[in-house]
Amino acid sequence: MQGENTSQSEKVKTFTDRIADTLTKQWEGMTNLLKTETTSIVEAAHKEFKEVNDQLVQLHEWTKKKIEQETQDRINSDTTLQEAGEAALKTITSLKRKLRDPEDPLGTASTK
Repeated sequence: MQGENTSQSEKVKTFTDRIADTLTKQWEGMTNLLKTETTSIVEAAHKEFKEVNDQLVQLHEWTKKKIEQETQDRINSDTTLQEAGEAALKTITSLKRKLRDPEDPLGTASTK
């Protein structure tokens, strides 16, 4: 009976070792799968973040150019308005001279 008991003990130990080995392999497989999936998710999120970041950089550059263009357009407009104002003042001055002295509209004659 002792021999049979030892044999049973060894069978249980062997069976327990096989179960432990199988569970360990399953655990390692699930862990590796989890690592793979996590890496895949992180890489996809990183790619999407980079794409959004690139779009934001492009939008920033476009906005900056538009602001610079608008600023330059306003400067040009202000210069044009200033030039138009100066021309209008010259015209008004000339018309005033003509009204004062129709014979000498440029005001070149000496006044006495």
